[in-house]
Amino acid sequence: MFMKGIRHLLLALACSNLFLPAAGFAEVTLYTDNQVTRNVLVNSDLPSGSLISDSYRYVLSHLDRFPDIYFENQIRAEKLLTPDTAACQIMKVRTEEREKHYLFSEATDVYLSHKLYVQQEYTATIRDNYLNKEGEVASVSAIFQDAKDRVLLLITGHSYGQYLDAEITHIDNSQRYYLGASDPYDLYFKMFNQERGQFALLIPSALKNSDTPLQHYTSFALANNPPYITGHIMCSKHPESVQFIKDVNAVLYEYYRSGTFEKYAMRYFPDEELGTLRHFIHAQVQRLQPGN
Repeated sequence: MFMKGIRHLLLALACSNLFLPAAGFAEVTLYTDNQVTRNVLVNSDLPSGSLISDSYRYVLSHLDRFPDIYFENQIRAEKLLTPDTAACQIMKVRTEEREKHYLFSEATDVYLSHKLYVQQEYTATIRDNYLNKEGEVASVSAIFQDAKDRVLLLITGHSYGQYLDAEITHIDNSQRYYLGASDPYDLYFKMFNQERGQFALLIPSALKNSDTPLQHYTSFALANNPPYITGHIMCSKHPESVQFIKDVNAVLYEYYRSGTFEKYAMRYFPDEELGTLRHFIHAQVQRLQPGN
């Protein structure tokens, strides 16, 4: 009777193990503030339409288990990334300040850097006073320091990269108009068209993918700004998050090394930027190579 009871106990334990996650699998919850991207990621029948969606579809589908993804605004989602919670946000820019509080994957996607978009009536002013010899805006903050009636449209909780984030701090609060919404770019473009602000910082691909085209504008490249910005998965400092990032980075190595990323990126990058793209890919393969 005793041995029979032991056998039943061992069988029960063996069966229970069938329902445990595979060894090494990190179970985390993902958040995004972009409802369109979330819909694309959870519904494989929807067309991608962006390099970001292509990249995340590839990465998440090559993990042991596809994580749950929820829509949440940026500020609320960031508050959910506490050390006692295994949670991450996708499509985040890596900054020194954020690295103090969160963990980051290697780059999941890349896009051309922000340009300054200017209402048509201010185009001549910018060309005559604020460009360097290469035709780039030498200093974004100087434009606003010279005239207090100029307003820059910005997205709440959004990082524009370390250089521009620093430039923005030198612009008076009264000249910064922050917008926050479930689809911030759509509202952003509407406010620009309605002249709620005469200036906007945008990445070129945002215009291409928007249903609300900008009207009557000129765009200028920015001096001292990196040629591209990378997006990352930003996670809480939880043990499961640490394992999740390791799993993601392993997938990313194969994504870049195999040429899959380049194939996807060529759908969205202009031909003149392919050299920049390939330089980025080579650097990523070197960074992610096992043993580095």
